[in-house]
Amino acid sequence: MAMKYKVTPHVVKDLFTKSNHTFRVPEFQRNYVWKVNEKETSARHVNLFLEDIDNSQTEDENYYIGNIITYSDDNIEHLLVDGQQRITTLALLFLAFRDFQAENSEIVENKKKVEEHLKFTQQHLGKEKIKHRLVVANTSGENFISKLIDGESLRKIEISVGSKEMLDSYKQCKKFLEEKGIEEAIKYIDFVEKRVEITWIKASDIESAFIVFDRMNDRGENLTVSDKFKYLLFQSTDPEKLMDKSSQINNDWESIQLSLEQIKAKIDNFLNYFLAAKHFTDKWPSKSAMISWIRKEDNREKIGIDKPLPLLKELQDDAAKFKEFWRGNDINGNPVQSLNLIKSHASEVRQHIPLLMAASAGKYNKEDFEKLTIAIERLVFALKLSGSQWNVVNTFIPGWCTKLRNKQNIDKFIKENINPEIESRAPQISANITNMSSMGPKLRRYVLEKINYILCIEAGEPVLFSTTEGKKREVTIEHILPQSFPEDDIQKNLKEETREILEKNIWRLGNLTLLERIPNSTAGNKSVKQKFEENTFGNSNILLSRLMQVRNFSGDVSAKNPKGKHGTVLRKYKIKPTELSDGQYFGLNQMEQRELYMFSILSSFFGVELKTINF
Repeated sequence: MAMKYKVTPHVVKDLFTKSNHTFRVPEFQRNYVWKVNEKETSARHVNLFLEDIDNSQTEDENYYIGNIITYSDDNIEHLLVDGQQRITTLALLFLAFRDFQAENSEIVENKKKVEEHLKFTQQHLGKEKIKHRLVVANTSGENFISKLIDGESLRKIEISVGSKEMLDSYKQCKKFLEEKGIEEAIKYIDFVEKRVEITWIKASDIESAFIVFDRMNDRGENLTVSDKFKYLLFQSTDPEKLMDKSSQINNDWESIQLSLEQIKAKIDNFLNYFLAAKHFTDKWPSKSAMISWIRKEDNREKIGIDKPLPLLKELQDDAAKFKEFWRGNDINGNPVQSLNLIKSHASEVRQHIPLLMAASAGKYNKEDFEKLTIAIERLVFALKLSGSQWNVVNTFIPGWCTKLRNKQNIDKFIKENINPEIESRAPQISANITNMSSMGPKLRRYVLEKINYILCIEAGEPVLFSTTEGKKREVTIEHILPQSFPEDDIQKNLKEETREILEKNIWRLGNLTLLERIPNSTAGNKSVKQKFEENTFGNSNILLSRLMQVRNFSGDVSAKNPKGKHGTVLRKYKIKPTELSDGQYFGLNQMEQRELYMFSILSSFFGVELKTINF
């Protein structure tokens, strides 16, 4: 196919006003993304654009801002295939100047007219019709730019994805002009009109325009994965049907964006997880390599990229599931405890979501899905507690997702894939849990709450979480031997328990427990003897603390919670009340005794042998 282009140089004034035409940012284009920032180390496209033109004005040199590429079948509305960021910024600059000049109308003798850069009058069926010079396909962007052109107050214009950057750019342009003052601002706009140059490339047909867009942006400069993915959806559409389908494609795409915006998730990450869950088999390509992977003929067919509307429907469905998993829920919006623990104690970990999406595709029943979420929780925290990063298992994710979407037996999947990863890290987990001095507060809390949770569930007792409403009932971490312990807590006749040695053991697992906020605050740095005499731990409703001083459990025993459960738990983990040495001291021996049953409980959860590592 022969490609034909008409190339014409322009200055900005002629580009906007030489004829009655509209630049339309089409549906396949990304949103306006140019950034505003005063810091030179950050992305500041708008600042640089304004400053570069200003420097050229100072040096009395013309300023060239590059090419724009358009396609039009009527020479009235031109699809802006490339150059929308620059054209939109110019339009926002003219709008900012219009409003700045209006605010200073009393002191401006010769007002500069810029309305012709923003709109024009067109004859239609014998009547005059006002047309905007710039029209944006995405709903939010068009809502902002059209209302601003029509003179509506900023306070009344709704701002969301697709228009926030436009608002920032408009404000920066206005600030830039205000700092110049009205007279210098008029000279600046005059320079923009007459001395800023641009080349207008008109493609003869939409296919040629697509080819140019593809070639100019294939290097990916400033384009995100989602920008390219969206473009592929439009590119795969029959050119004759493109205009009919473009609105629906764009609306479906925007609905996905808005859905993900609700949880502040990036659409690039969602697409990456979608492909991992549904299509990757042995390797997980990097984000930069994703588009190249999609463009391969076999992969295009597998994904359905050439059938954009059904694919978008699938993406919408999966985005809804992704959003629920992100929130810690199942696909029906019901909270899942294991997922919520990951969310609250390991919020930076999201790479497990493809496994959940793959399992959803595999249509596991509720029981099997719960088994998977518990196994994922165990894996996430085994990695964190061992000091490993999730990326050490990233290479396994495509293969794991393949097994899950093919509905491999869930017990077999967990045994062959997740358990070995946990088992290989057992020694490091044991060492890091024994002394948690270098562990973050969220992870410490997770370990203690997990022990307490297992005790409560197995004994049939209510669980008091750290998120219980009201600060008075909030659960906090308590050191049994205080961090700043008094001399009375040191057993002088034991050489192996000097202050130096005890201080090194302050963050040992056996020296940590959970307490409600008020008892914890009251205990302060009291000696251990005082805490025990005041029954600080025995009065707690938290089993992990209560069982240090009493043999019975909290609450009334109902028919559904027989005493036999309590005894079973005590015997299973060999739990006994803590006995202070000489009725006064809590030292290494007491810590080790507590750690015996604490590690036993953790071992039962992680499915590996964990034990105290002496140091």
